[in-house]
Amino acid sequence: MTALTLREKQKSQNTLICLLQSLVDRETTIELRNETSVQGRIDYVDGYMNVHLSSVVYTALDGVSKTPYEQFYVQGKNIRYVHVPDDVNIIENIKVELGHKAKYRKPQSRKKMPSKAARKQMLRETLEKKAKEIEALLNVTAS
Repeated sequence: MTALTLREKQKSQNTLICLLQSLVDRETTIELRNETSVQGRIDYVDGYMNVHLSSVVYTALDGVSKTPYEQFYVQGKNIRYVHVPDDVNIIENIKVELGHKAKYRKPQSRKKMPSKAARKQMLRETLEKKAKEIEALLNVTAS
């Protein structure tokens, strides 16, 4: 599959999508918002919680009619619930998944712009300092 974009990586690190990503190659059931469900092996999960599954059984609203599919794609916004297998240690899986991902530095905060009065004062101090330096140079060359 394709690599995650920077935005997807950041989103998956800051949400529980990383837990779903840790379930890749595992058999699970995903309940959908339209009251149906799919059960299959998770092949890939992107940063927007879109899931690619294989060897899927789609269960309709009535719960009786089941349709098999080789491949199935579920858009993240249609997922209501993901059944995490009982043998999965959720905390450990999240730690492992976050350990595999690159660390992101927080954006550096911008320095607050000084007020107009403060800028004038800094400019005045700088000019005075430069004037003293020039005066000292003139005194040295005059001597």
